Amino acid sequence: MELLDLAFLKEKGIEKDPFGHDFVYRFPESKNMPSLDSRELGEAIAGWGKKSLAFYFHIPFCSKECNFCHYYKESKFSRDGIEKYLVALKGEIAAYSTLIQGDVEVQSVFFGGGTPTLLQARELNELLAFLREKFPFMDGTEVSIESSPETLNRAKLSALRTGGFNRLSIGAQSFDEKVLKKAGRAHTPKQVKDAVSAARAAGFDNINMDLLYGLPGQSSEGWNATIEQTLALELESVTASDLRVQKNTPNFYITKSEFPAISEMRKMYYAFAETFEGAGFVQQFPYQFVKKGREMNFLENQWSSGEFVGFGASSCSFIAGYDFNNALGSEEYLKAVGENGISASQGKKLLGEEAEKRFVALGLKKSGLNRKNAGINKAKFEQRFGKGLDAVFGRQIEELESIGLVKSDNSGLALLPNGLFFHDEVARKFLYE
Repeated sequence: MELLDLAFLKEKGIEKDPFGHDFVYRFPESKNMPSLDSRELGEAIAGWGKKSLAFYFHIPFCSKECNFCHYYKESKFSRDGIEKYLVALKGEIAAYSTLIQGDVEVQSVFFGGGTPTLLQARELNELLAFLREKFPFMDGTEVSIESSPETLNRAKLSALRTGGFNRLSIGAQSFDEKVLKKAGRAHTPKQVKDAVSAARAAGFDNINMDLLYGLPGQSSEGWNATIEQTLALELESVTASDLRVQKNTPNFYITKSEFPAISEMRKMYYAFAETFEGAGFVQQFPYQFVKKGREMNFLENQWSSGEFVGFGASSCSFIAGYDFNNALGSEEYLKAVGENGISASQGKKLLGEEAEKRFVALGLKKSGLNRKNAGINKAKFEQRFGKGLDAVFGRQIEELESIGLVKSDNSGLALLPNGLFFHDEVARKFLYE
C-alpha cells in the first residue's frame, strides 16, 4: 500500500511520538481525573440498569521489572503481601456483588498485570471460582490471562485450564535475544516456543501472543524474523503494540538514537499487518489480528463503551456512566478496600460532550484492514446520544477524511489503512480539537 508522507501528516497535526503520548484507553486521561467519593459511586451502581458486564483483575507482581513497562507493578514483594492482596481482591468482589443488584451477564474476564502467572495456579483458580460464585458466568464466557513465558509449565497450565481459564496471552515481545535482553525481559525465545507447546498440551486452544515494536536496538530485519516465527506457531491471535516511553521507566533514560525512527516503526507495523492479513487472519483492532471466530470479547466490549469493573491496585472501570480507577499503590488499595469495600480513587460520571468524545475515540479502535462493520456505527451513536455523529464531529471527520485517514459514510466511521498506525493520534483529534 502507498503510505502518506510523514511530513505532510505532521503539517496536519498527526504525529506519532513514542516519547510524547500515552495509549488512548479512557477519557478524560488519568492525570485529569478528580478524586471520587466511593459512596457516590456506590449509589450510582446500585441504581445501574444494564446487566452485561466484564471484569478485570490487576495482578501487579513481577519477577523483575521490564525496561519498557509503565503499568503499576511490584518486583519486591513477600508471600504475606501476596496473600493480603488476594484477600483484598475477594473483598472487593464481594462488595461489588452487594452493590450490583439482580442477574448479571458476565461477558468476559481478563487477568492482567504485572505477571498474573507468577501466582500459583491454585490462587488464580480460587479467585476465578470466587468471582463465579458471586457473578454466575454464561456458557463460554471468555476468561483470559496474561503470562510471561518463564512462569509457565505444563502442570500450571493444565491446572489453569481445568480451573476455567480458556484464553492465554503470552508476552513474547520479540524473538531477538539481544532485543529481549535490552528490554529487560526474563525469558528467551526458546521459552516462548516451549510455553506455546505446553499450553497446547494443557488444552488451550485460544492463544494470543503479545509483540512489541519500537524497542531499543530493534531493526526491521529482526522484526520481520519475529513476525515469521510467530506466524509459524499457528496461534489464534497476535497483538503487536508500538512502544510508548514513559518517564517512570528505564527506557526514558536511554539515548533516543537507540530507538527505531518513526518511519522504521511504521514499516514494522505494516509488515505485521500485511503478513497476518495475508495469512487469513481478521484485523479486529489496529494492533491485533485473530482467526475468524476467535475475536477477543473483553476488548470488543471496552472499545464499544461497554461496562466493566476492575479489581486490584490501579485498575480502571467503566460502569453506570462513571469512568474511574482504583488507588494506585497496593498499600493504598488495601486500605481503601478495608475501609470502603471498593477502592475507587479517581474518576467522574461522564455526561454530554465528554461521553460523546470517549465513545468515538475508543470506538475507532474497532477498525481493521479486513474487519466487517468496522469502527463506529452512526445509528448506535445517535441512539445513545440523541444526535448524529456528523452533527457533533463533522469538522474533525471532514478534516481526517480529506487527509486520507478515515472513511465516513451513511452507516459508519472507521480508520482507513493509513489511519491504522495512527489510531491514537486520530483519536486525540476527537478528544482535544
